[in-house]
Amino acid sequence: MTTNLLRTGKSVQLTHPGRQRGGLTIFSAVILLSLITLMLLYSARIQQSEQRISANEYRQKLAFHAAESAADQVVEYMLANSSRILSAEAEAAPDGSGGTRPGWFDATEGVWEPCPADAGIDHPCGGRIPAGNISSSYFYDDPATSAAGKFDTIPINLDMLPTESTARVSAVFCQVDFANPSGGCMSAPVAGEDIARSSFVVTVLSYGYADCTDPDDTSTCLVSAHLALPLTSFNLARGSPPVPLTVRTTFPPTGTAEIVPNPNAGGVGVPVSVWANSNPACSTGEPLLGSGNWATCEYHEWYETDEIPNGMACTAPSCACSAAEAISYTVGTADFMGIDLLEDAEFPCDLFKFFFDVSKSQYQLVKSAAKVLEDCSSLGPDSHGIYWISGEECRLDGTNVVGSPRWPVMLISAAKNTTFTGDNNIYGVVFISDVEAPDAEWNASGTNIVYGSVIIDAELDSFVGTFKIIYNKDVALLAAGSNGIGTISGGWRDFGLPDIGWEG
Repeated sequence: MTTNLLRTGKSVQLTHPGRQRGGLTIFSAVILLSLITLMLLYSARIQQSEQRISANEYRQKLAFHAAESAADQVVEYMLANSSRILSAEAEAAPDGSGGTRPGWFDATEGVWEPCPADAGIDHPCGGRIPAGNISSSYFYDDPATSAAGKFDTIPINLDMLPTESTARVSAVFCQVDFANPSGGCMSAPVAGEDIARSSFVVTVLSYGYADCTDPDDTSTCLVSAHLALPLTSFNLARGSPPVPLTVRTTFPPTGTAEIVPNPNAGGVGVPVSVWANSNPACSTGEPLLGSGNWATCEYHEWYETDEIPNGMACTAPSCACSAAEAISYTVGTADFMGIDLLEDAEFPCDLFKFFFDVSKSQYQLVKSAAKVLEDCSSLGPDSHGIYWISGEECRLDGTNVVGSPRWPVMLISAAKNTTFTGDNNIYGVVFISDVEAPDAEWNASGTNIVYGSVIIDAELDSFVGTFKIIYNKDVALLAAGSNGIGTISGGWRDFGLPDIGWEG
């Protein structure tokens, strides 16, 4: 429509208002699309950041699990080599091949090397142990596999680690003297009685890596665990009576028994050979001495020398307790009971709990820490550590040597029948229990000698021949600690530190 404006003489063309609708809508749509675009861009950026965080967390978890898995492997490695950790002597190969394995403190082939005084953060000893203990601590460095200028790692199976991860592990060794724990680490490993009153502490340092194709762009996690001997979840030596024979029933029913006592068990100069049950609450009412023959005598009388021979085994023509030298003995039907035979009215009814600090109902805790066997046929001179016999019979026939003075056994027989026949020499502690077979029995014939101690928590059946127990404190304590390596409560942690550049 056209309207003429007469006053100005001009004509103006006006658009109809209905044709102007939609402009605001388009403008609003453009603004809204812009906002949506910005929101999408922001959301994409947030998602990208979250993905990066998630990927970092994933790699960190991979690194952590790799380190943890490797550390667990090293714990098992330490268990398998527990007899070598403190030893400077070679031992037979476990596969029976006739080969030998050097002790870890061997001067030329051992794996423990002294920590350098100037150990820095790039060294296993640096920053991991108190500065005052560095001079008396050692780190793992196997000369057979380490490269020059590199720190060797403890062997692990990388195939057992999570995919896209790897790990490397080393360890730092310190031996603590319980008699002076504030003194820090001992300057050198010790043997004999000192081992029994000391404990080694191994700090396992396990590095885990994720996305390890580029070591410079990986997630790294360090897991540190502390292992010790003999600190375990149960205490083998907690209730160990310092006597050669602990028995809850009559002994011996027949046959002959010879015992060399602990010369100071009842105080300085007061020997004790037998600790027997006369507690009315749990005694069977049977007398301590059966119909067999007794003879107890001191070390020098049995060995026929003033010093215990190297290897502890008898070297005299005939090691025995003669009636003229005996402390307690049997002559015909008459028994002479000396001060070394102790009948205790407060004898513990749960001997298993007294000895292991674990009640009979929880015996699986002790069993889980032992090497479980169905019988005793595989035991021999190379055997060491804790053995649990869980089958029908633990039988030692013929001429056998089980354990050694340096590496004795803790033989726990829970078999229905425990039978020693022939001529057997056992180094360590023999514990016969009825925890798995209520009617468990012990039988013996021939000449059997235990260098250490014996605890009989079961019934006695037939007994013929001669059974000798030669008490030895060091052997008994070493047997209680053998293979008892375990983690220290509160000693495990994970934290990140710069890579120290070990060569795996």
